[in-house]
Amino acid sequence: MEGVYIDRRRACGFGYYETMGVTREDKEGRMAIARKNFEFFDAPHVAFFSMPRTFNFPQAVDMGILLGTMMLVMVDKGLGCIAQGSLAGYPGPVKEIADIPEDNEIMFGLSFGYIDDDAHINTVRMPRADLNDIASFTS
Repeated sequence: MEGVYIDRRRACGFGYYETMGVTREDKEGRMAIARKNFEFFDAPHVAFFSMPRTFNFPQAVDMGILLGTMMLVMVDKGLGCIAQGSLAGYPGPVKEIADIPEDNEIMFGLSFGYIDDDAHINTVRMPRADLNDIASFTS
């Protein structure tokens, strides 16, 4: 990533750490926060999404559409969820416990469950780019 994309990614990270009370100098705190990804943010459930290695960009787009739709349905049913691209970085342990075909690549995970309103982590809000900065419309 570069340019505005890395800037947005950093803004999300800095905001997350700030909300959680972890400073840039707090290496142990940063590691503990990073581990939350692999603890599924304490969600009781996780789903892993994979697709065959032979698939291409259009199929990856379809997977993103599927993920977004599932997240909307979960919210409609009263569940909280978080998509996690970081979970794709460790396919070995996932394939040991999940029935994922050997020729599939893990794309992302989705942690979900009922929201714990008292959990401080659930107060984190990520900044969003203005719609006019990410899309253009013509008539």
